[in-house]
Amino acid sequence: MFSKSLKNRVMLLACMLVFLCMHSIASAMEDLLPESRYTTLYSSYNHIDLVQEGYLNEAQISQFGYNNLIQAEQYGTDNRLDIVQRGTANNLLAQQSGYGNQITASQFGLENELELSQQGYENSIYTMQAGTLNYANIIQSGYDNLAVVQQFGYGNSATIEQYGTGHQAAITQYGHNQIAVVKQY
Repeated sequence: MFSKSLKNRVMLLACMLVFLCMHSIASAMEDLLPESRYTTLYSSYNHIDLVQEGYLNEAQISQFGYNNLIQAEQYGTDNRLDIVQRGTANNLLAQQSGYGNQITASQFGLENELELSQQGYENSIYTMQAGTLNYANIIQSGYDNLAVVQQFGYGNSATIEQYGTGHQAAITQYGHNQIAVVKQY
């Protein structure tokens, strides 16, 4: 069995890797601007629907490819979205409300789907999908929760639900047709 300290270090390392990958991709594509809304839209039939209400919310969104969809809502204070989509027919739905929540998400491939929801304070979600027909659903309600989902392959499904304080969960899927569910209360 791994010690709790080692598990926390592994989870933190995984989060840092996903974040660094997302940040380097976004930096390579565009100069980061200090605006509260910044979107990049390349190719055909891509769609971004962004709603922000509150104070100091930030969104950094880039789309490349064909027929991708992002629908994102931020309510509250100091919430952050960093999203990159590259490929065809990827869908991402994100909703944040509260204070200091963070979503970093990337989709590469064909027909991947993410549904992300955060309510509360200082919750973090890091996701990466690379492949085809992957699905992930993450729900966080509470304080200081961390969820990481990485999917590589096709037809994988991952769900993380976190309610309360200080939960950490990570799911990594390689291959195809895998299902993973984590619920923390």
